Amino acid sequence: MKKIMLVFIAGSLFCFLSCATGSPPASETSLEKPVELSAAITQIAKYFAENIPQGAKLAVTGIEADRPGLSDYIAEEFQHRLQESRRFTMIGRETHDTVMRELFFQNSGEVSADSRKKIGEALGPDTIVYGQLRTADGASRLVMYATEVESGKSLLRPAIVILPPQWSGPPSAADKIDRAVAEIGRKLYMQTPVIMGSVSLSGTTASTSLSDYLRPRLTGAMQKRGSLFRVLDEKNAGPQAEAQLVSQARAARASGGSAAAPARLSGEFPARSEGEDVPVTLSLTALENGELLGSAEFTISGKEMAEARLSALPPNTTREKFEAKKKALAEYSGKNNAFVLRVMPDQAIYHEGDFLSFSIYSEADCYFQIVSYDAEDNVGLMFPANARDWEKNRIRAGETRRIPDTPRYLLGPPFGQEYIIVMAYRDQIQVKAERPGPVSPQAILMQLNLKGFVDLENPDNTGKPVKNVPPAATTYFSYTILQKR
Repeated sequence: MKKIMLVFIAGSLFCFLSCATGSPPASETSLEKPVELSAAITQIAKYFAENIPQGAKLAVTGIEADRPGLSDYIAEEFQHRLQESRRFTMIGRETHDTVMRELFFQNSGEVSADSRKKIGEALGPDTIVYGQLRTADGASRLVMYATEVESGKSLLRPAIVILPPQWSGPPSAADKIDRAVAEIGRKLYMQTPVIMGSVSLSGTTASTSLSDYLRPRLTGAMQKRGSLFRVLDEKNAGPQAEAQLVSQARAARASGGSAAAPARLSGEFPARSEGEDVPVTLSLTALENGELLGSAEFTISGKEMAEARLSALPPNTTREKFEAKKKALAEYSGKNNAFVLRVMPDQAIYHEGDFLSFSIYSEADCYFQIVSYDAEDNVGLMFPANARDWEKNRIRAGETRRIPDTPRYLLGPPFGQEYIIVMAYRDQIQVKAERPGPVSPQAILMQLNLKGFVDLENPDNTGKPVKNVPPAATTYFSYTILQKR
């Protein structure tokens, strides 16, 4: 929490004291010319050491900067320089994390009287040191403050700094990812169990090479902030595992503990053509009720996308074609489902020769069918496809089924984005399997609706369908098939 919670406290305290007194900081001294960042830190720390009363208890609470890595570096260097002066009692930066994690309650930020006393005993600095680093028009300006907690008297020390090479250019995609996760972390008051969710095209489950790039980097950014995020293994994903996590958190809170509500971090971005900038939105939501706990946005430039060979579109498609498929599949998104139906893919990207597998969960007893929709707009019945399958297309309420029972869905061309559509019915259905054929995106809804939704209890004497029986619930997911590695 060193840079997450306490920088907010320090900033609020400084604002409150300045507004209350109606006067600027007591002292402002600037450096005359640009200096290397490390030299500026040394000179400002020396200035504070000479002007803050000896024996004071100091806390370096955080530095606001465009890049979390740079923020950490400056804060840690100030901590080290002030400690080297041997004039102060320094509050260890690790203490910030420990105290806040133990004493703050998730989502409320409320602290009991006993907790306030403990925070005062554990932290209780006489002076808070914090600052800002801003870059504009090619110049970087570092401003550091040292504010006395009781009097509100402040020292201010600005400097024009020359940043090290790794931080001198514009923020990289990795910097933006790190900063976005740090921004979400500022909304948390204690360590939160987090499942890394999907990162997909907006309004779909479709993944691209950008998805593949973002997920491990988001996971790494959370793991780096272990006091805020406890990244869970992917085996904790899925309705049953997630329900167990929620139940455990509730039980801990009911017994007087302060367990954080488990959450999921997911991301989305719009379809963009080659060369276009891609805005990315991250959302941290509670598993228990879907409440938004925090969000952040950043943009990866078209230049960065090209240099990293990333795409915001599935392979072998265009933006127009993708949007047409998205529109065609909208009816199967599950917005009007009669019960919860979920499909969980094992992975987002496969290669030629891999076997497809996934899981289906249903809240209610139902019978299901699965339809595939490939990169060349072929629509085919995947399951049930034979008499044996008809005996296996039932899911009981609360059950999670693995599909298939054996690895028989061998993947190959056409390469690109393929969709799996799951439709569930209250009663058993019969589907007449047909040979796949080319179908335009505009015709897919008609094609699927005409694939034999049969009322078995009231067939006519020809055995033909008497009426269409609409599914009670639908859902779909997509994955990418690439050529063999």
